[in-house]
Amino acid sequence: MAINFLNTVDLNQNQLNQAAIQSLTANPASGVIGQIYFNTVAQTIKVYKEILPATSPKTYEWASISGDITEVQASAVNNKLGINVVDQLGPIPKVGLDIVGLTALGAPALDDSLAIYDKSTTTNKKLTVADIIGTSTWKLEGDGANPQTIVNGDTVDFVGDTYITATASSVSANNFKVNFDHDDTTRTNTPTTSSPGYGGDIVAVKSITTNATGHVTVVATETYTLPDDTNETYTLPTTAGVVAPNAPTTGIISLTAGGTGSGVKSTVAFTGTTNRIDVSGSATGTAGAITIDLTDDVTIVDDLNIGGIITQSGASSTTALNSGAITASTALVLTTANTAIKAGMQVTGTGVPTNITIATVTNSYTFVLSGAITIANTTTLTFEEVNSFAAPLDMNNNRLHEVKTGVLGTDGVNLGQVELLVAGVGVFKGGYNATTDPGVPVISGASNIALDQGDYFIVTHDGDITFSDQAISVEVGDFIFANASITADDDPASTEYTFVIADANVAGAGATDGATEKGVSGFDSANFDVSASGWVQLNSQRNPYGAKVVLNNTSPVSRATTGTPVDQTTFTVSIDDASIFGTGALAANVKVEVLNNAAPLDTVYPCVERSGSGTLAIKFSGDVAVDLYQVLLSHI
Repeated sequence: MAINFLNTVDLNQNQLNQAAIQSLTANPASGVIGQIYFNTVAQTIKVYKEILPATSPKTYEWASISGDITEVQASAVNNKLGINVVDQLGPIPKVGLDIVGLTALGAPALDDSLAIYDKSTTTNKKLTVADIIGTSTWKLEGDGANPQTIVNGDTVDFVGDTYITATASSVSANNFKVNFDHDDTTRTNTPTTSSPGYGGDIVAVKSITTNATGHVTVVATETYTLPDDTNETYTLPTTAGVVAPNAPTTGIISLTAGGTGSGVKSTVAFTGTTNRIDVSGSATGTAGAITIDLTDDVTIVDDLNIGGIITQSGASSTTALNSGAITASTALVLTTANTAIKAGMQVTGTGVPTNITIATVTNSYTFVLSGAITIANTTTLTFEEVNSFAAPLDMNNNRLHEVKTGVLGTDGVNLGQVELLVAGVGVFKGGYNATTDPGVPVISGASNIALDQGDYFIVTHDGDITFSDQAISVEVGDFIFANASITADDDPASTEYTFVIADANVAGAGATDGATEKGVSGFDSANFDVSASGWVQLNSQRNPYGAKVVLNNTSPVSRATTGTPVDQTTFTVSIDDASIFGTGALAANVKVEVLNNAAPLDTVYPCVERSGSGTLAIKFSGDVAVDLYQVLLSHI
């Protein structure tokens, strides 16, 4: 929708950049002197002007001002020469071109003629087409030889040769071309087969040479002779390698020649790693074998991924007696031999500190401990295999089954131990909705739920709870605790619960954040909106120094016109009237916006003049009736 300017717009000699004139397909039914528009059919700019010479009454027209010659027409007078000016008044002159004695021309022939004006005489001169183009010749040669002279009317035939086809065509009117195409070439390949043996020959294409046009000029071949038979046979016997306690073990495979050559050509040694892999080889010979096995005590350096179930074998624990009192020593001697004791087992017993293990095994009754111990003679000691993990153990969201009850402070515990430790500690049971008595969940009446001592709820909805002895009112945020275990369907009294009222202080006012009391507060409904859930929003704030006035002829508005016929309408608004801003209000301090008094209530732009007192004038071009516009006023 266009913005309505209802008075003259003065740009004060400033440029109007990137402006477009109104576009119409036809002249408007009416206009004012000087009004312009762009005719999209004629593609010209037209202006509304008086038709000259002047008439009474005056007449007007929409005249083109594009400035171009839009028409050249033939004169109907046969004796006129040259260019005939048809309309001398403009603004666009119309001219005609006379060709004496000629009415129409067809396709020109060589003897067709044009009329030429000769200013030295009163007649025209004739110029034929042949006079214009003349007789032209040109030379046609092939590879710079055998030249041929071509004149007007001759035909040149472009003929193809071997593998070349020439085709003439018309691209468009008076535009022709000749295409030269290379014909397709068919090649037949004749494959042959050969099965040369040792010493036989193979003929292969070594290279192909082409010329600049891509044609093959040379095919070079080369003969390859296969070598004579020098087959060799080999065997792979094995050797025992090295088998040593607590050291890497090996087994060897030897590649041994048995044909034209002899002896061991190469060996492959399979080497184990300490505490990981044992390798052993059988006696020498072609039927030997390499055995690869795990050591009795396996050390895995990096990650171990097991797809099945891990089963631990061996003695989980064994007991023994020491042969004498031990004081701050790592040496342990048992009264009797115990072959079940191995390095890495954890040692426990009276006087044995935590995390003591068997460091090394001397024999079945003599051992070295990982730390010093002080124990009495023949103290009963327990030796237990312990799985050692150097990094955290990821159970991948799986449970540990059959966990033994922990004894030491560093031991893990099972669920039974945890339940015994937390027995009697209250558990948060969630929110309590007291909207409808009994609430949710039901903690009163004959259908109450069972609770343990310390179990508690937090109230999420206000309401009353009726118990066997009295009714209790609760609010959002209150706590409800079970004083002791409460049996289901027991119709408990209110005394079996403890109610903690989560009340708050009333909010105060202060000069700083730290000095201001925080708490419960209310909000003025004239300025704030508060939802049931406590969401506070500021209402739309209205300006007490704003007003809306319809432009009519009723106080505090007056209407006046000037000119006959009316060329301007002025509405004067008294803003110091009691119905607007009152005594003392100055027009210089008032912001004005004028808009239509009917839908779509769009803003218009008349001239607004402010006095040095309490009145302002709103001026429109032409005769403007009352009640057509309204004014929004804001006193700054």
